Amino acid sequence: DSASANLYSQLVAADCIAQAGLSPQQHHAGKGMLGIPTPKQFSDLTLPKCQEIWKTYQLKHAIASGAEGFKLDEDDVDVSVGFNDSTVFPSGMMGYQFHNLEGYIWQRLYHEMFASLGKRTWLQSRGGYAGSQAYPTNSYSDGYVYSTYVIGVVNSGFSGLIWAPEMRHATCTSNHTAEQKADFVRRSQLMFLS
Repeated sequence: DSASANLYSQLVAADCIAQAGLSPQQHHAGKGMLGIPTPKQFSDLTLPKCQEIWKTYQLKHAIASGAEGFKLDEDDVDVSVGFNDSTVFPSGMMGYQFHNLEGYIWQRLYHEMFASLGKRTWLQSRGGYAGSQAYPTNSYSDGYVYSTYVIGVVNSGFSGLIWAPEMRHATCTSNHTAEQKADFVRRSQLMFLS
């Protein structure tokens, strides 16, 4: 839409965009026709000017419209859907460094936006870093193996991490088998336990 196009234009004009080439094996939004590598753009939110552009956009278009929480997806180290380690950001930071900080940067940015309005928020995030624990953010993963969920819940209890398994692949309708329905119940129980 025109609002997001305007956001992108502002980020480009302020030199906030890192360019990363994607390989044909990478299947996310940056992939061109026939698997030909195309550039994918990423905002360098380590720079204050870029943070302000992003905050202004979110405050005007999302938070002012009533959004009270956000799922910060793809803010982890998954290079198959994001930038590679050799990407150079406008701040001079390399991709391998930004991978470590990205989840933390997004969490801090969103909590600062809400704090500026005198409000609190709750986020879900796949990535974090030292300092992330200062923000009320629920960690989650995209692993869908039930045993992985159990291990995650147990480990989070020992570490103080607020973690919850994602329920995306757990559905229960009349068309599902008894095994699929039992899986849904187990995953639901684990969600409440977490």
